Amino acid sequence: MKKIILATLGAVALVSSFTAFAGPDFYVIEKARADKHAEAQHQAACDAATMNNSLLPMPIAEAALDYSAVSVDSPGDA
Repeated sequence: MKKIILATLGAVALVSSFTAFAGPDFYVIEKARADKHAEAQHQAACDAATMNNSLLPMPIAEAALDYSAVSVDSPGDA
């Protein structure tokens, strides 16, 4: 009787530890890599769009209000 119980317990332990021998889940690993790659591409595209918007010329309405340029008839020129 003792041998049957020990054999049963051994079989239960072996079956319950089967997932440890299964190995890595490559689908999950590749999906995580693809998601990370897509996120990096999205971030790069957003950064490029932000950089392009900051390099655009100043709109005419804002250029009219830009007082940093000195006009030709300024009093300091005389």
